[in-house]
Amino acid sequence: MKPNIPNPQSTYSSSDFLKKLKGALGKDGDFPASARLVSQIQDITSRPETTTQQVAELILREPTLGARVLHLVNSSFYGRSKPILTVSQAVIQIGMRPIAELCTNLVLLQKFIPLTRRSGPFAQCFQRTITTSLLTSMIASESREASPHSSSRTSDSAHQGRNEAAYLAGTFGELGLLLISFYFPKLFDSAKNRAASKGITISKGIQELVGLTPIEISLEVLQELNLPTEYQSILQTTSSLERAALLPDEKAQKEMERILSTGPAGELAQALFAGGALADAFSGEDPLKQLETAIIEIDKILPLPSTLLTDSVQSFIECYDQYCSSMEVALPPLPDDVVNMNVSLSAESDKESISPEASSEDLSQFIVEVRTAVEQHEPLSSIITTVMETLAWSLKFERVLLLLFDKKKQNLTGRMALGDIPDFEPKQFVRPFDSEQPTDNWSIAIAENRLVFTGEPLLSGGRSFVLMPVGFDNRRVGLIYGDRVCDQKSETVSEQERGALQVLMELLNRAIALKNDG
Repeated sequence: MKPNIPNPQSTYSSSDFLKKLKGALGKDGDFPASARLVSQIQDITSRPETTTQQVAELILREPTLGARVLHLVNSSFYGRSKPILTVSQAVIQIGMRPIAELCTNLVLLQKFIPLTRRSGPFAQCFQRTITTSLLTSMIASESREASPHSSSRTSDSAHQGRNEAAYLAGTFGELGLLLISFYFPKLFDSAKNRAASKGITISKGIQELVGLTPIEISLEVLQELNLPTEYQSILQTTSSLERAALLPDEKAQKEMERILSTGPAGELAQALFAGGALADAFSGEDPLKQLETAIIEIDKILPLPSTLLTDSVQSFIECYDQYCSSMEVALPPLPDDVVNMNVSLSAESDKESISPEASSEDLSQFIVEVRTAVEQHEPLSSIITTVMETLAWSLKFERVLLLLFDKKKQNLTGRMALGDIPDFEPKQFVRPFDSEQPTDNWSIAIAENRLVFTGEPLLSGGRSFVLMPVGFDNRRVGLIYGDRVCDQKSETVSEQERGALQVLMELLNRAIALKNDG
């Protein structure tokens, strides 16, 4: 990289742009302070003599960081069966290094999270950051699982640590672009308009305007703020991969293999390169077509297993809403045609496990309707009703019941029911709730904020059923129950249906978080 040599197409010389960016960072006390905390977290967790308590104390010094860590590790995104109650417990169970990576990401992004409630270029750029980070983590994880050198003996903590490291690499890789949209929104708009008019990516539009790629800008930021050197190496390697990709296919492949074999940064750099290219496609004018093209182009030049990129994209689509809810960020929804692609692919691979009457197209429309209602801050009662209708009319649960907490949150009382339930009065249906010692399957669903499909049904005669908590922690609202009385195909809810229910639950949680934050 030669930042002092201007690109002939650029609006600024690269050196002038970097001077302006570093000046903006210097005037903003918040971001350099966050970078110093990041350095402290990374430093203390890299020392072998560091204790769990020392890490916990450092996290708890930063207002709200401990609470955010606990909320995230207890979210359904992490899929833990038992809640983690303290930061010290999180460090022990998740691992010191994964917690360091998680905290680093939260510290860097917490300044920007409130701004995501506004629509516009910054929210779109923040969405891209989340997209690249999730895709980078998923590609790195899929690559390790597919590797012949992968060991089943690797600990859960080690796997989680590498996933968090890959996610953080994605965040660092997008940091330059995120800062441009924050400090120089007009420049970001110009890059976006240029990309649309010329049929190029936003990354290329930025490069044409300032003479640097977003990865090169991110690397300069990491160096300016003294952020971890290991991630600087990852970004340097990713930048080399981007330059190699400009060569003819055969030469590009050989050059990339050479770059990836030169050091330990190669695995995450490869995932970041692929994740960034896919994120370009997601933010393009025609995401489906651009995703197809991006996957084909990446497959030509990177030594990745067949179908790995497609699987990673599928996993990203499935967990996007869930992760946004876990982070408590309000971001634009994924494009409808991309969501529809997700549902149709799932239905195609699991045709036997979905109810004959259920339509994947109808299900997709319901989910889009719920997501839109959440983004437009519609009343919570309306969103809950739509979720219940989705269970009844699209997922074909024959009886759907809503139970809400009383003011003291000691009892759940029936409020509304859909379906044929003879001689049943919802408001006479009452269940006591003990948050300290949850024993029944429905109280466990609420206490642990997760879907439950086993145990005793709430209504007599129920066969396959679901218990869906509404809200979490001190934001608990109640519970939605759905069952099938005459389920001939199975006594359990199918995997595809569970995926749809998980998305609906996360959307409800997101609606409640937005309502409380607002």
